[in-house]
Amino acid sequence: QLVGKKAAIPTGTATIRLSPETKTVAPGTTFPVQIFFSTGGQPISAVTVDLSYPYADSQPPIIVSNLQLNASLLATGEWSVPIKNFPSENGLTRIRLAAANTSLGGYSSTTETLLATIIFQGNSPGTITVTFNPTESKITVKSTGKDDLLTPASTGVYTVQSVSASPPPTTGVVP
Repeated sequence: QLVGKKAAIPTGTATIRLSPETKTVAPGTTFPVQIFFSTGGQPISAVTVDLSYPYADSQPPIIVSNLQLNASLLATGEWSVPIKNFPSENGLTRIRLAAANTSLGGYSSTTETLLATIIFQGNSPGTITVTFNPTESKITVKSTGKDDLLTPASTGVYTVQSVSASPPPTTGVVP
């Protein structure tokens, strides 16, 4: 019997989202995109994020220059980050992050908590659409080990604008 991977569930109470969901920048500009989550009040043991975006050229118009877990979460000593990578190959960039909570009671919140910040850098004109992979993104309930992540609806649309030619400077010739 083949068992499929458990996907984020439409009846879950935990949520995850990107902020901001849209941004336009000039080439060479870096900008942060934050990942927020809520456990829906249930104690959890882990958050797994799997984001991706396709690109058409040999290099994406926007690259990930860094991925930083919330320093306040790390400072508690109850969180570890066994997976943190963002490879780009074959026309696809994947952003993967797994954060495990090692406390006996787990971690719970009814309000949104900053999980991590992705630092993007605009390279060349173009747009990317960043989406959550609902099969691989999970928020794991401490007591049952089951995924309670509501299917993520958040997507990010980020654009690097074309550089328009500046008009030539005018010289004021005074007679």
